Amino acid sequence: DQLMRFYVICLDQPSEVFSAGRNVLNENEYLAIIGMKSFLDGSFGSRTAKMYEEWCDASGCGEWAGHASKGGLNAWVAQVTELGLAPVLHAIGDEAVGKALRAIDGLSESVHARIEHAQSIAERDVLFLKNKWFGVQPLHFLDEEIVAGRALGTKRALEMHNWRRMLDAGAHLSFGSDWPVAPPIPIDAMAVAIRCGVTPIEALVATTQNAARSLQSTRIGNLGIDAMGDVVVLDKNPLNCDWKKEKPSVTMTIQAGNVVFTKDGSNE
Repeated sequence: DQLMRFYVICLDQPSEVFSAGRNVLNENEYLAIIGMKSFLDGSFGSRTAKMYEEWCDASGCGEWAGHASKGGLNAWVAQVTELGLAPVLHAIGDEAVGKALRAIDGLSESVHARIEHAQSIAERDVLFLKNKWFGVQPLHFLDEEIVAGRALGTKRALEMHNWRRMLDAGAHLSFGSDWPVAPPIPIDAMAVAIRCGVTPIEALVATTQNAARSLQSTRIGNLGIDAMGDVVVLDKNPLNCDWKKEKPSVTMTIQAGNVVFTKDGSNE
């Protein structure tokens, strides 16, 4: 049996009691509580993501949620950071992303604040993207591109999942899956991002180094000295293969220096 490492972001109001318990848990290298999460809005599918303008195929502009609906978002961000935790803001609609960007603007990068999803970003907020961290899920694009035009109109549809624009504006992207909403298959997520204009090296960094940095870890996501020794061996170089024709596949997985999977089953 293999042990798994968990980096936990809690849905809760932070407190001194919580912080004390968190410090005890964090003494275990396989479990760390690193942040708190607040939902600012709903979802794309339900048309409850908060938009500056009305949905084209539904009434209204979406709904505020959590601290954004109660007017306490900035105070919550301050409270979370004072406890040494990372504020993570669920924001899907462009107005929700705009509010999230302003709530974390001016925070040191050492705080590890992150906006989760950021599926639609208005042009007016692009200037706030520089040096901000975003956890994005490329596989969501596959379902949402089908209805984007109908839901948002032609212009706003181009602002949805526009990772190329985010990178060009200086944003830091961390790729994830949002499992179980989408399958946790990093190579498939990289393929979608590359198809949408992200370069292979940018996609690889977002999947490995940046994913680790967003979790406040220097020991995963890289092959440096004192790293955890987690390695995936692919059947082709992901930086120069033709992703449009054939994706790389995994031939071996190494965890903490131990081979835990081989394509031919020779590790068993």
